[in-house]
Amino acid sequence: MNQEEIYQSQLAEERAQTKKIKIPSQNKSKREININTAEWVIVFLAAVIVDIIDLLDLTGFGAIIARLIDIPILLAIWIWIILKLQQLPRPQKDLIYMLFVAFIGELSPIGMFGFWTCYIVYLWLRRKKIGRIAIARGAKKIRKIKK
Repeated sequence: MNQEEIYQSQLAEERAQTKKIKIPSQNKSKREININTAEWVIVFLAAVIVDIIDLLDLTGFGAIIARLIDIPILLAIWIWIILKLQQLPRPQKDLIYMLFVAFIGELSPIGMFGFWTCYIVYLWLRRKKIGRIAIARGAKKIRKIKK
C-alpha cells in the first residue's frame, strides 16, 4: 500500500466515525435551560444572607455596608439572569424590570424587608408549574380589581 491509499482509508474511517456521532444542532430558539436544585439553593441562601446583612440598615455604619453590598448583588443576579434565565431570541424583559424594582426597594428606607429573597422566590415560582398557575391567578384577580 502506498501513502495515498493509507490516507484514503484513514479518511474513509474518519468519515464513517463522524456519521455515527450525532452532533446536536445549535438552534438557539429552543435552547433548554436547566437550573438544578443546588443552584437555586445557593442563590436563595445568598439572597437570604444579603437580606440579613441589610438588617444592619438600622445602624448608621450598617447602612453604608448594606448599600455597598447591594450593588454587587445586583450585578451578580443580573449576570445570573442573563446567563441562565434569558431565552433567546426573545428575552424576558419583565425579569430585568423586577430585578430593578427589587434593587430600588433595597436602596429605599424599607430595604430591610427582604427584597432580594422575594425576587429569587419569584424567579423560582415562575420556573415551576404551580408557581406559574399561582402567578396567573393573581394577575387575573388584579385585573378584576382594576375593572
